[in-house]
Amino acid sequence: MKPVSRRGTPSMAVFVLVLAAASPAAGQTFRGGIRGTITDATGAALPGATVTITNVATKLTRTVVTDREGNYFIPELPLGDYSLVGELSGFASQTVTGIQVVVGTSQRVNLQLSPGGVRTISR
Repeated sequence: MKPVSRRGTPSMAVFVLVLAAASPAAGQTFRGGIRGTITDATGAALPGATVTITNVATKLTRTVVTDREGNYFIPELPLGDYSLVGELSGFASQTVTGIQVVVGTSQRVNLQLSPGGVRTISR
């Protein structure tokens, strides 16, 4: 019987390395996020404020509530142009437009709410 030659056949280790290099990196994303803090005119945190973001092109809307330090985070947003509204009972709502969500980053949008009328800010 003639011995079988393994010359010219890729080894299992090379095959595994090629597969590992071709697969996407762990944690890789094609989305972004928006985060920030909502305070009053004195700089005090406003817990329980509602933050609503809207994708201008698709009208996708997400709503979150600030934590006890007035912070919010909206992760995994599709890329695009967004508007954001922050509101809390007893304060005027504030709208920020022109927020660009880009790959792998979180845009910081801090708001300062005050008593009175509506406030709009373009970025």
